[in-house]
Amino acid sequence: MRPVYALREAARITRREAKNFYVAFLTLPREERLGIYALYAFFRRADDIADGPGTLEEKQAALAALRAGLSLPGDDPVLSALAWAKEKFSIPEELLQAVIDGVGMDLTKARYQTFEELKDYCWHVAAAVGLTVLRVLGAPPEADRPGERFGIGMQLVNILRDVREDLARGRIYLPQEDLSRFGVSEEDLKRGELTEGLRSLLSFEAARAKRYMEAINELLPLVPRRGRPCIGVLAALYGTILTRIQARGYDVFSRRVSLSTREKLAVAWRATWQSRSGAVSW
Repeated sequence: MRPVYALREAARITRREAKNFYVAFLTLPREERLGIYALYAFFRRADDIADGPGTLEEKQAALAALRAGLSLPGDDPVLSALAWAKEKFSIPEELLQAVIDGVGMDLTKARYQTFEELKDYCWHVAAAVGLTVLRVLGAPPEADRPGERFGIGMQLVNILRDVREDLARGRIYLPQEDLSRFGVSEEDLKRGELTEGLRSLLSFEAARAKRYMEAINELLPLVPRRGRPCIGVLAALYGTILTRIQARGYDVFSRRVSLSTREKLAVAWRATWQSRSGAVSW
């Protein structure tokens, strides 16, 4: 398949689905932006397989086909766009395989006993994604470690924001050891009544997410200047969501915490200028 058509399709998927990410991607030079679009479209498909309709066997077969497509993209526009990005930016296939492994965890695992277990999941579905993005941005190897921490932090914000939605899918990502520590049961989570114990649990998880997110200011100086706004905008958007969760007293049950388009653009404008100096705040 012609790369031009494939990349155009990847860009279309990103515009339709990316929400917070799309605003950040606009700050990139054209070729790097196309590379990110190709990655996003691929990761979006993997997520959609895990969260979409179908039996366990059908989803596992679809992920296996996606895995095979990394080597033989055929006429699939998403896989063809990814093949272009892999070659253009020397993206290791093992990172893409790791993301498929992580998405596959959602098919068979709905609870995490410890934070170490959860962190491994976050590495696969978020940190590995971030490492592919750093390859597109031309970051050096020493950026990988803070990049991993930052990616895990973003996923922890997602988990905190999406407690209600994940419960509807039968999943609880908050570690069971943390629920026990604060005396919170799964039934307490399902009721969504903000008791002292539940609020303390969510405050604890928010503080942990913030610690991981703070790796952004170690990461940014290691990223080439042209790529810093993309990473900085993502950090500011997710950091703002985290701040809003805290300001709402950790009420992630009555409605989803989100930013309007105007708010996203305002955050992105500020973070774009901050990130050029190698640090962002929210």
